[in-house]
Amino acid sequence: METPEVRKLSFAELADDPAFDALVASYAAEAGNPELPPPTPDIQLYLAMEAAGRLHVLGAFVHGELVGFCLPMVYPLPHYAGTRICSFESIFVNPDHRAAGIGLLLRHAAEELAREQGAAGMYVVAPSGSAFARSLAGEGYRETNRAFFKKL
Repeated sequence: METPEVRKLSFAELADDPAFDALVASYAAEAGNPELPPPTPDIQLYLAMEAAGRLHVLGAFVHGELVGFCLPMVYPLPHYAGTRICSFESIFVNPDHRAAGIGLLLRHAAEELAREQGAAGMYVVAPSGSAFARSLAGEGYRETNRAFFKKL
């Protein structure tokens, strides 16, 4: 088995990759909120966020094929002057490639990127009860808040 490669990309490169649409569809089926419309990426908004220096793009590849992505966002916290934080807009790995530790590689690459961008820490939201949520505690993350949703 080839070692997975994680590398920085532009959002345009990610969106143009032949595997992107299938990954988004799989992400929607697994992590989508049934109270929201199906995910339809707003390419122009992603590009604007990237141009503003807030959105970063990491891709995971096996044998040159895109098998996962992470979209870390680094931004200032208004209540904490001079402090920046990083959170994931999304992180997803093709289910056929999860046993290879690709999610962990993406998360570590995002943490390194956040450090380089001067972030004080990482906020990560994970689906309740998911393997991803369970893995976070073993990686030094602690539960600080819970996310709730109410359809309006």
